[in-house]
Amino acid sequence: MSKHAATQADVAGELAASHAGQTPEEVIKDEDCIACHAPTATLANNGLTEAQALGYFFTTTNGKFTNSTAVAHPEEWPNVSCAACHDPSNPSARTVSYFGPITKKYISMSNSSVLCGECHGNLHFPGTDHLSYNIISGTGGVGVPNLQSMHGAKCIDCHMYTSDLSGSNSALFHGHTFTITVAEQNGKNSTSCTTCHADMDAAKANKIIDDEKASYTALDAVSQKDVAAATEAMKGVNSTALQAKLDEARHNLGYAESDESGGFHNNPYLMSLLKDADNRALEVLSSLGK
Repeated sequence: MSKHAATQADVAGELAASHAGQTPEEVIKDEDCIACHAPTATLANNGLTEAQALGYFFTTTNGKFTNSTAVAHPEEWPNVSCAACHDPSNPSARTVSYFGPITKKYISMSNSSVLCGECHGNLHFPGTDHLSYNIISGTGGVGVPNLQSMHGAKCIDCHMYTSDLSGSNSALFHGHTFTITVAEQNGKNSTSCTTCHADMDAAKANKIIDDEKASYTALDAVSQKDVAAATEAMKGVNSTALQAKLDEARHNLGYAESDESGGFHNNPYLMSLLKDADNRALEVLSSLGK
């Protein structure tokens, strides 16, 4: 039931769609799937390298992935299980650690949000396009003021919510479903939003979330269209100033789209990134008479 479960199918789809014709070694150099989708997979068969683990858990033809690559040995795939974030040898279950699939050792984290940022941010992989951790911090945009809308909130405050409702399903798993809205046994929902907003129930919270996601999706579509048009219009144009504007637009658009919440994480900042991207793209088009 956890959002960290069933990660094997996710990787299989990515390998088939984007890495057909590559060997496991080539994929790992380009995109280290194992390190986040199942770091303890390298413990299989008494110890594997990341490339060996990729080749063991996913089908290949003549040593290469194909567009029909599928999961293999699914009964042994560990997903992002307890041991990915908690060192079994540590007596304190609340101590969070990241399991290093290369060293096969645990790295103690300073706090839970930093642990999340290893895979949902650029703390472990500087070139990743999964940047929720960075978006929440409200930094990283070009030409856009820093903006953090939920000061002091940790990832687990929302995503490892445990309701104080008697018999709550959230308490059964100590918040490890990683969902902010929990279906309760009484047929109603509880939500982590009530932790900070006592006057808010699940229905009201989800309405706000849905509205923010909808506004993000609408603006994202406009920004995509205009940035694509500006990119096309700039072909063959030699202008350092206009190229700089286009580069800023493309950076901020891509950065906003690197968030994994669909537009809810730090929504004011996401909207600022998209608005800037669109404005820069329109400036380029206007300057070129387009």
